[in-house]
Amino acid sequence: MSGFMSYRDQTRHYFDRPHTAPATEVVENEAAWYGRDLRKTTGWIEEFSVGDVQEIEAAIKTAQACGKETRDLQASDFPLPRLSGKIDGWREEIRSGRGFEVLRGLP
Repeated sequence: MSGFMSYRDQTRHYFDRPHTAPATEVVENEAAWYGRDLRKTTGWIEEFSVGDVQEIEAAIKTAQACGKETRDLQASDFPLPRLSGKIDGWREEIRSGRGFEVLRGLP
């Protein structure tokens, strides 16, 4: 099937797929966490510093000054020289680690 599927068609598509058996082994990786374990650490919380916020505000001004529509902006129109490394780390954490990151401190 291609294109839009109704809810009924999506359900049929899901249940018509070949399934082997339910998973029976314990999942052991960073994405398999319990809330009670997260309470023991704060490594998943990122606090923006004053400098981080200033860098974001400067990037916003740069993007506005280029005159492009939001949908036409490129990464080069929104420069984040210090934060880009942190953002790459967050992206990797979301993709291959615990699956989320909490960002705090944006006005």
